[in-house]
Amino acid sequence: YLALDSIRNLQVKLPFIENHNMGIHSSKPEECRSTIEVDVHEIIVANEEYDIACKLWIPSSDHDGSVRATALFLHGGMFSTGDLNSHKAVTTALVKESGLAVLTASFCDGSSTTFETGKTLSDLKALSSYMKFRFPKLPFGVIGSSSGGYFALLLCNSLNAGDVQFCIPLAPVANPLARAHYLKHCIDRTTPLQNEKDLYLSRHSPEKAQFILNNQLKFFESFKQMRLASEAVRENVHRIPTLLIVGGNDKNVPPNVYETVQKEWATRTIVLGLGVGHELQNEPPKEPHLYYIPDIYRFLKTELSWEESSSVVYRPWCR
Repeated sequence: YLALDSIRNLQVKLPFIENHNMGIHSSKPEECRSTIEVDVHEIIVANEEYDIACKLWIPSSDHDGSVRATALFLHGGMFSTGDLNSHKAVTTALVKESGLAVLTASFCDGSSTTFETGKTLSDLKALSSYMKFRFPKLPFGVIGSSSGGYFALLLCNSLNAGDVQFCIPLAPVANPLARAHYLKHCIDRTTPLQNEKDLYLSRHSPEKAQFILNNQLKFFESFKQMRLASEAVRENVHRIPTLLIVGGNDKNVPPNVYETVQKEWATRTIVLGLGVGHELQNEPPKEPHLYYIPDIYRFLKTELSWEESSSVVYRPWCR
């Protein structure tokens, strides 16, 4: 395959193809927290026989120097839905306010493959290779939302030591087996015995739980595969700095689903208030005290040892 880099007018043999001629400007959010505009480039990353449709979200050329790190953003969607356009709000905020260039992608998931084939992980490795080639001098990290949070953890453990500098799971389905058992509780309307504490603050309706479980089973195929998948991310193999962000009232991801990440992975954990649910992984809450993008910026600044530069005009958020 050929990668065409029009910026340097250079052709090289690599397993991906890039088109830099599709730049568009995103619209500003209702409450502007940054003066930085976002350009979006449509890209094809080729992995074996499968072409992965991607979008590269970067600060506009008017803000050269504002990119301090890069990230692969892995969408959520019950392991079976979602694509490169699924999480525009959080992706745009990360670019505008956290100093990141972000890649989103329509990688193989439960809509086209299963966990056991390894095709999903193969796609994610190819996407990581693209970002590390495209930005060779910048730190690279992985951000994942919901089921994408699981994939983020799996990818971090699957790459070589030193390949990933940070990991940020947003409401991750970090333990698919525990989530499946929770969903079965919802379906069976299981309630705790008298004087027994309920593990779950709130629950899905049986119909909603069955829908999510069916999608999860479509990808993993069996509870045995879910157990193996959960064990694969039980520890942070390369001790990658990790920021875990979860909601206090998440019907999709109760605490026992992410507790291993909190204990074994997280450098820092942020639990948003009891009114915040799973929607945080798709769009950051607008309330100032719940808006977590500044926390991501501070985390990156600390872990990556960023220094303020007088030559770069950059506001992480409005004051």
